[in-house]
Amino acid sequence: MSIRLVAFDLDGTLIRGRNSLTVVADALHRPEWEQQMEILYMRGETPEQMRERVAPWREFATGELSRHLVRSHFAPGVDEAFRLLQARQVTTAIVSIGWAFMVGWFAARFRAAHWVGVGLDPAGAVTPFWPEDKGPWLERLMATLHLSRDEVAAVGDSPRDASLFRSAGHSFYVELDRPEGFDGIQHYPDGNLAAVAGRSSACDRPGAGRDAAG
Repeated sequence: MSIRLVAFDLDGTLIRGRNSLTVVADALHRPEWEQQMEILYMRGETPEQMRERVAPWREFATGELSRHLVRSHFAPGVDEAFRLLQARQVTTAIVSIGWAFMVGWFAARFRAAHWVGVGLDPAGAVTPFWPEDKGPWLERLMATLHLSRDEVAAVGDSPRDASLFRSAGHSFYVELDRPEGFDGIQHYPDGNLAAVAGRSSACDRPGAGRDAAG
C-alpha cells in the first residue's frame, strides 16, 4: 500500500532557524512579539487575556504580516519534496501550532492541499491549536479522505510532533538529535526533505521502515 498523504510540521521542519513568528517579528522590529504571541505561553489564559495579547496585531492586516515570511530560511530540498509528492499525486498537508494565517501563506507557497494552525479572527479572538491537537486533526483528515494509517506519513522535528507521529503509519524525524522514545521513527539528521519525500514513496516496500540514519 503506497503513501497517499504526507503531513508536515512547519517550524523546524519546512523552515529552519527562526520560526515563522520570529521572522515576522524581526522584519517589523517587534522582538517582544516572539514571546507575546507564542501560543504555548497562552496555556491557561482566558479568551480575554489571549485577545489582549494579540491586540498589537490589530493595526496590521494579516496579509501585511505574512508577506515578510518570504525571509524564512527554507529547509534543504523542500521545494523538490513538494514537487515530487505532487507529481506522484500524493496529497500534502501542513500541521502547525503556528498562526493559521502564516501557515496558510506557506500552504500557498508549497501548494499544500490542507493546513491548520492557531486561529485568529478580525476581532482578535484566538482559537488555540495545541501540540496534542495535531494527531486528532490528522485523523479527521484521514477519515475525510478515506485513508488508512498505512497510507499516511508524518514529518516533524520535535517531541511536540508526537501525536502527529502516532496518528500516521510512517514517520520521519528531521532534526540532528532524535529524542528518547522516538526509536521507531525514521531519522534524517541532515533534514533534507527531498530525501524524505523519496523515501516516503517507498514505505510500502520490504525493509523501508528501518532507521535511515543507521
